[in-house]
Amino acid sequence: MLTFIDRWYNKIKPFLFKYKDGFFELPYLGNSPLLIIDSFRKMPFIKHDEKKQMITSTSPFVYANVYYQEFEEQLIILFSMLEIKANICFKGVSKKDVSHDYYCLTMSTNLEKDMVAKRIINGERIENSSFQLIKPGISLNTYHFKNSNFQSFSIYFKEEWLLKFITSVKDINNKLQEFKNSNTECYITTIDDDIFLAEFLGIVKFQLKNELENRDVELLHTKVNDFLNYYLNTAFTLPNSSMHYNLSNTDRVKLKEVERILTEHITQKFPGISFIAKQIGFSETKLKSLFKEVYQKTLLEYFQDMQMRCAYDMLKEGKMKVTEVANHFGYANVGKFGATFKSYTNVLPSKVHSTENEVDLTNN
Repeated sequence: MLTFIDRWYNKIKPFLFKYKDGFFELPYLGNSPLLIIDSFRKMPFIKHDEKKQMITSTSPFVYANVYYQEFEEQLIILFSMLEIKANICFKGVSKKDVSHDYYCLTMSTNLEKDMVAKRIINGERIENSSFQLIKPGISLNTYHFKNSNFQSFSIYFKEEWLLKFITSVKDINNKLQEFKNSNTECYITTIDDDIFLAEFLGIVKFQLKNELENRDVELLHTKVNDFLNYYLNTAFTLPNSSMHYNLSNTDRVKLKEVERILTEHITQKFPGISFIAKQIGFSETKLKSLFKEVYQKTLLEYFQDMQMRCAYDMLKEGKMKVTEVANHFGYANVGKFGATFKSYTNVLPSKVHSTENEVDLTNN
């Protein structure tokens, strides 16, 4: 195995950290979880602790701790904590003469809690917290944006193992079969923070941070079964956040850049479509149509929605007057600010200080 990895590494070494479309590309072998680990451990700035079954990255691109546990050849788990220091793309490469038959179920959570998509997987925006179920044989290009900070838990399993696991659950089996037989490569569902998930991650992190000989492998295996039961009983009833638009990864990245520009101008006036289009290299027509298709809002609507959500939080704190908040967001006319604020929150800014008028902004 190591000889094979050495040959692969020597072949791709000249292309490590290739810079393309604003991202540093880091290739890895994605045929199986153990190949992923073995290919990463060869890279610069990587340390591998065999006793802890842990990989640490201290590169200029990412700081990461990755723990893993192999229960059997058909079931392997990984737990990762990553701090992204530069825009990077983990580029999955498949070796044709090596089997690529693992499903991957990943639960990931942005630790910033700002509900901004920080990752793109094969063109799909991954929201703050989500499950991603990915079919075997799919080579992944995963884009991570600078300054994102998240943790993820992944289970790799073969279809034979999964089918044995769920034989007794007919309805769920049917839904999985629908996914298996569809053309969809990845099933993504959004999740809310949950007591079960918090408790589960706490136990998993505690066990995996131990050296292998000190881990309670039986407990970990039980918790993995509990986690899969939780997923299979809830995922197919949760909102599906996959956006099935025919967009390239490059276009997804460009739209992420639009989000960054709007965020940078949040305390100013709307920067304008012409300015944004020029910054990202789109025509104005393409920018407007693509943004509206993906976000279901115009650029101005999206920008004002961001502003009013921030304004709501500031007013709720009660430390600033309405006029001060209006000025903070570039509104010289308080009346115009009030009208815009109410159109997005359904309440006047002067009423926000009253807890009885607190509104739910998630559906606005």
